[in-house]
Amino acid sequence: CGSLMGEVTRANVEKLLNGDSDSIALKKYQQVSEILGESNVANMGEKIITWVSSFGIPKLGAYGLKAEDAPTIAKLSMVRENPVAMSDDEKTAILLERI
Repeated sequence: CGSLMGEVTRANVEKLLNGDSDSIALKKYQQVSEILGESNVANMGEKIITWVSSFGIPKLGAYGLKAEDAPTIAKLSMVRENPVAMSDDEKTAILLERI
């Protein structure tokens, strides 16, 4: 979901920078960051969050999602394709940022 892209990117990059700084995923994020004109990969999530806002992509609350729904959605979500493992608490925090 485009609404979540910036928050997920920010969380992924933060975890990668604080963990395995030699990971292929971080290298790919760095390459994309440079292509997008952002020299510091740590700022890429914020850049995407700004774009999401400027493109008028609504927050999840616009679709009826409520804060109390976030933990259940996080628990049921599978992030198979995400390059970073996330706990239910981390997924809940991301959802809450976009409600």
